[in-house]
Amino acid sequence: MVFEPQDAVICFSTIYPAFMNTLEYLAERAQSIIYKVEHDLPRSDDDICDDFERMLDRTSGEGKKPKLAIFDTVSSLPAVRMPFERLTKICRTHGVLSCIDGAHGVGQLHLDLPQLDPDFFVSNCHKWLFTPRACAVLYVPVRNQYLIRSTLPTGFNFLKRDQAAKTNNFVANFAAVATSDDTPYLCIPAALEWRQRITLGDKTGEEAIISYNKELARKGGQVVADILGTEVLDNAELTLGDCAMTNVRLPISPEICSDKLADSLNMVMNRKRNIAVNVYRYKKALWVRLSAQVYLEMQHFEAAGQALREVLTTYAMDGSRLLI
Repeated sequence: MVFEPQDAVICFSTIYPAFMNTLEYLAERAQSIIYKVEHDLPRSDDDICDDFERMLDRTSGEGKKPKLAIFDTVSSLPAVRMPFERLTKICRTHGVLSCIDGAHGVGQLHLDLPQLDPDFFVSNCHKWLFTPRACAVLYVPVRNQYLIRSTLPTGFNFLKRDQAAKTNNFVANFAAVATSDDTPYLCIPAALEWRQRITLGDKTGEEAIISYNKELARKGGQVVADILGTEVLDNAELTLGDCAMTNVRLPISPEICSDKLADSLNMVMNRKRNIAVNVYRYKKALWVRLSAQVYLEMQHFEAAGQALREVLTTYAMDGSRLLI
């Protein structure tokens, strides 16, 4: 895509850090302006969409042209479900290209891409579809495929602009990219077939997996919050937590919350307790992100909560004893 100095790219404060770095790099190259929607979670879906529209108005009011907006299906940290369907419609209404970061989308949420009709959608399959890494999805409607003329690195099926105007080589472009390993992609049919065999209660296949994970995350997050005596991050409508991930606040004084402490807690939980969690700092508190998977049960959330309680009770950082 060609960006002019008057073009603006809009994102949210929950954007994945690597993608923020990408936008910063684009801004250096094209002198485009980045507008970030800063908001404190939890917020309702209405508030999130209103914040976004206000940013579009502000951008235009400052003489800039909103060209591209990037937002999540489910953000990484905090892990909350964004109203991406509504945000996509808002982009379409305002003539802004929508770029959806669906890293936590495929396999976790019900997705109907033709109905959603984003301008760009990117996901991966190793998080929630259970394929090997280096297996991803790039969905681009035909109307926008002319914008992606090359892969990185440029593959064998690249066409010069005059040739590309005569034929659509979008798929062929990605079919032969230097030394890329195609075997992860070949695992997708087996992963889908395995998922269709899953039966949980009276549900089977994708519906069984998605429903089970959402319910487990909702109930499991509350169990951990009860163990720690804190709360789950969600809004009044419970839409932020309408996914397979949950965020529980840790009972730590704001005065000692830090990224260093979060890293230390992660190391202890992952390496010494053999329980994979993601402790992170958000605003003035430390939170733990927990993911529900079809191979987990409530006992695993209970074990995580008890381990966190024990670690927070006994673990010392910089000479200070952390008490709950």
